[in-house]
Amino acid sequence: MLRIHEAKLRVEVQKKIDELMIRLAEGRQ
Repeated sequence: MLRIHEAKLRVEVQKKIDELMIRLAEGRQ
């Protein structure tokens, strides 16, 4: 149970990081 929760948290964090990277890339253009 704990590992599933941990995996979900990692996915959420990864999505946030991806969004930030996209915003930074767009901001440079």
